[in-house]
Amino acid sequence: MKTIFNIKTNLLKTSLTTLFVFLLLNSSFTQPYYGFNFNKEWEWVEFIYGNYDVSTTSKGLIEELEKTIDIADARILFKNLSLLESLDQVKELIYIAELDSMIKPTDFKQRLESAFTYFDASNTLNGLIYTAYILAPLQKGSPFNSKSYKEKKPFLNVFDTLNIAFELKYNYSNAELILNLLNEKDVDYYQIIEDNFPEYAKNLKLDKEKVNLCFQYAINNSPLYNIYKVINPSSFSNLGGIYLYKEKIAKAINKYKRDEELLTFEIKNRVFQLLPYEVSINSKINFSLGFEVYDNYLSNQINKETYVNVETFGENYFNLIKYVTRQLFLKGRNQIYTNILPYTIRGSDSTLVYILNEVQSGGILNYIAPISEENRPLSLLEKDFQYFKKVIKEIKYSKKEVIDSLIREGLSGFAMFYTMGTEMTFTLDRLMGRQNIKNSLVLGPIHFFDNYIKVYYENEKIRSVFRFPTDFEEKIKSLKLVYDEEIAYEILRLSLKQKENENDPEKWRQILVNESEKIAYKYRNHYKSNLVNIYLADLLFKEGIYDESVKYFSKVIADSEEKVKVYIKIYALFEEKSLFEECKIISTEVLKYIPNCSSAYFLRGVAYYKTSCFSEAKDDFQKVLELDPYNEEASKYLIEIDNQ
Repeated sequence: MKTIFNIKTNLLKTSLTTLFVFLLLNSSFTQPYYGFNFNKEWEWVEFIYGNYDVSTTSKGLIEELEKTIDIADARILFKNLSLLESLDQVKELIYIAELDSMIKPTDFKQRLESAFTYFDASNTLNGLIYTAYILAPLQKGSPFNSKSYKEKKPFLNVFDTLNIAFELKYNYSNAELILNLLNEKDVDYYQIIEDNFPEYAKNLKLDKEKVNLCFQYAINNSPLYNIYKVINPSSFSNLGGIYLYKEKIAKAINKYKRDEELLTFEIKNRVFQLLPYEVSINSKINFSLGFEVYDNYLSNQINKETYVNVETFGENYFNLIKYVTRQLFLKGRNQIYTNILPYTIRGSDSTLVYILNEVQSGGILNYIAPISEENRPLSLLEKDFQYFKKVIKEIKYSKKEVIDSLIREGLSGFAMFYTMGTEMTFTLDRLMGRQNIKNSLVLGPIHFFDNYIKVYYENEKIRSVFRFPTDFEEKIKSLKLVYDEEIAYEILRLSLKQKENENDPEKWRQILVNESEKIAYKYRNHYKSNLVNIYLADLLFKEGIYDESVKYFSKVIADSEEKVKVYIKIYALFEEKSLFEECKIISTEVLKYIPNCSSAYFLRGVAYYKTSCFSEAKDDFQKVLELDPYNEEASKYLIEIDNQ
């Protein structure tokens, strides 16, 4: 008898299309009889107390399965296992995993191989239970499963936010198109997506062939494929699980539509717990399904849209609201905060400031929309603070690799930096008031830490447990001298005028350009005039007035003590948005002060190359090789130019 994978190994190394033909073959066979109706909505208890031939060992496995896998997923798994010609056929899941990894790299094949190392199951009910017990743990770690579709409504937080400029529009068309396509066969799925959402299609991480294969594999309803999809819902760029739960997903989308007012109310209240009421938010929530898109597409859309993958949240309104709250809070904070520190600090202070910023932003986000434990025990909070002290000490003395490792640990897992930041936010809210936290959102992490230090000097109980080292306190004082609150709030007042002119972009552009010139002139002789240039450059950049922004960024480079470092940061901002004319301008600016800066010649050469100015690009890359003869990247560009 043929199985659907009775093919030679060398065929597996041929094209994906050829493999797919083999995988679609359906064999006729006589399935084993297990004496149990797997087509009904059975319960776990039936295996233990029902009149079935279930051994004591298998009953123990059932108890473990009940803890491991949701019963809705278990019903799919058991039913499809019962449809196999033989339980030994599950080993062929390895080949499906290999197909999956050809579309997107995954370790699922290795996990299956490990699970099947000693696998041997008889075609009996006890053997089926054992097989399910082997497979079910593989689902662990998936971002979604059937539990995601058990409704969890939020408790409404009520604050006085009636007069806040806050508007959300909800768009379901992308998600609904993907769902509809999962009901279609023999169509060009990618082309349909491209016809409806051309920019989205262009920015998918998968090419046309792989997108179409994802759909073809996902809609394969054979038992082995269904088993693979239930133990690996993330399969085929999440379409595997989406196909299994498509009715539940459609139901979840309908509930979102029904509850838009509730969602908006709760999100607004959470966002503006700490965000100043002067901020305005007008955003579209785009619900999507499946495929990943490139980060730069999301970053370019972030001021206008927020993307939500429906499969990740399902009917879990708690997590959906927290996620959207976090995205919109960051959007709101971006309106009022300019991170001046990367342009003004030097050396190891850059690493320290990065950590401080993560502690503040992550702590505040976790305070208004917690994703970790909301009530972390005091003993663990003490460990969080101790770990932070260890890291800031190591910044002075350790190698970069060691410091990077410590920082990663502080930001991942239990996210000790974030839980510490949450405790600091709670303390400031309780003892200094909410307005203090709102001010720190404008002024940044140094203000946040400085106020926390002030709090514990006034509270011995806090100081005895959560105090920072004296040298760190001194460092915060010295970094605070970089700031100027008068300048920060003058720029803030200017930025908030956008709210009054949001329906007339051209008028707002003219106002912003004129007012920026007035502020720059006002502070032209101020000893912190460079701060003004940083703030104005950042504000104009955020508002998309790039031709004016680059003028102020050029002044920032001119005034900076670390011109190359600052230049590279600014270059990256413009490059991310493909603004290569501005990249040329700032590259030329830095070369005025550092004529032999190979980095500036190289990056300007790239900007020329990207704008098809090949002669100018060639000159710059040749100059790079004069300064740095072993620069392989410059050599590669020169070869490409010669081949034009």
